[in-house]
Amino acid sequence: MPESPSSRPAWTLSASSPLRERDLVVVSNREPYVHSRTGDGIAVERSAGGLTTALDPVLRRLGGTWVAWGSGDADAAVADDGTVRVPPAEPAYDLERVFLAESTVEDYYYGYSNSTLWPLCHGDLGRIRSEPSHWPAYERANERFADAVVGSVEGDVDEGGAAPIVWIQDYHFALLPDRLRSRSGLPDAATIAQFWHVPWPSPDAVRVSPHARELLEGLLGNDLLGFHLPAYRRNFLETVDRLLPGASVDREAGIVRFEGSGSSETERTRVYARPIGIDVSSVRRAEPIEEPSSVFEAYDLDPARSLLLGVERLDYAKGIRERLRAFEHLLETEPRWRESVTHLMVAGPTRERIPEYRRYQRRVREQVAAINDRFGTDDWTPVRHVDAAVDWERLLALYRAADALVVSSRRDGLNLVAMEYVAANAGGTGTLVLSELAGASEILEGAIEINPYDVAGTAAAIDRALSLEIDEGDEADEADEADDPDEAQERLESLWESVRRHDVGEWVRSFDREVTALATDAGARGDAGAGWDSG
Repeated sequence: MPESPSSRPAWTLSASSPLRERDLVVVSNREPYVHSRTGDGIAVERSAGGLTTALDPVLRRLGGTWVAWGSGDADAAVADDGTVRVPPAEPAYDLERVFLAESTVEDYYYGYSNSTLWPLCHGDLGRIRSEPSHWPAYERANERFADAVVGSVEGDVDEGGAAPIVWIQDYHFALLPDRLRSRSGLPDAATIAQFWHVPWPSPDAVRVSPHARELLEGLLGNDLLGFHLPAYRRNFLETVDRLLPGASVDREAGIVRFEGSGSSETERTRVYARPIGIDVSSVRRAEPIEEPSSVFEAYDLDPARSLLLGVERLDYAKGIRERLRAFEHLLETEPRWRESVTHLMVAGPTRERIPEYRRYQRRVREQVAAINDRFGTDDWTPVRHVDAAVDWERLLALYRAADALVVSSRRDGLNLVAMEYVAANAGGTGTLVLSELAGASEILEGAIEINPYDVAGTAAAIDRALSLEIDEGDEADEADEADDPDEAQERLESLWESVRRHDVGEWVRSFDREVTALATDAGARGDAGAGWDSG
């Protein structure tokens, strides 16, 4: 996801908030700021991505430490013993970089994390690729991060500081919580928490992994474990119950008790659900440098034609090929859309060192070329593929220029692009076509939902979305209730209310409440363990 604006968040925390009173250590694979060498010296860039966009304002406000892989080629040059103060213009917190050998990066990140865990969690078991070197590298990387986390808090604890809160992010670190438990440098009173940003699959899918037990034991080193949706939470609890002998699972309360293999004490993990959301106020405050009309010139588009937008990485989980098949079917079966709509697809390459991704990206490009060869004319290109990420200002202009956005994910933990599109267009126009297999479909009310595997159904949904936007600008046919020009506005208003309710600030506050509940009798009984429920 392209970089979004950085500013202090509009949300607040209570005066007695644990996040205010205790040191916060965030752990992620991706770092929030990257230093790279250029022809003019060293440049710093803010990382793109929903996770870094969400958490950077938190640490700007609260201070603390962010531990992440130092991926920039100049990261080591600017760091003092691996640590640098960020953001550069207004330093507010420490970024502690973990430097990994290239072989470890290859096998831990591109290997186990993204060739095994990613397809496993997204239900694409046929794409799992495992080499003997992958798992040991994943273990080594988690050990390295455990050392870095302990090193970042030891001084504060020695000086009598409050026990820290360690907040681990995502699937790269399933082993890290348990590794931290075994470190003597981390105080017993420290809170270890983790948020799993991708789907948690069914127990039968997890069973495919020869390391299922180690993954579960690692995650149960957490005091607190969060997922986006109640469905993911239920899957995790069911997986533990079925695959981890000796674990005691209270599904209603969301509490797991387990005596780890390296401990004589029974660990207790509280499992909750709360979707991350976006920083709504930042999107609403942002004024695009570019006018929406400017994107038509930038991408050689005719403003008289409808604009269908897609924004994602070139990742098989995003269902890009399925969407292209549906768009081609639309042009086949509804000739009125030929030369009347352009599909602008912003989809940059990702994880190109993984063969499965290279193959997928090649096939997408071939598919785009085939559609354009079949239907294109001298003055109309049906599909425009922007084969790179775009900056936030350009993306915001695209959101506001598009008649409809299509999110066609085959599986998605949430999907923040859908939320950004809604926030950018609140009070205006625009229709969201959203995969029912994306987590966002559980919380966004008002989208036209699709099953991306249903080619004809997806084509019909796109037809519907584009027709609604045309009807918005035309006089309504009173006899045709299906084309009610108020429908598009009503849908967008419902979507906007959904996005507002699930702002990133509420995600942070819910984490704060869960940490507070850990120390209360109510928390011990699990009264708040279920967290958010989709109802």
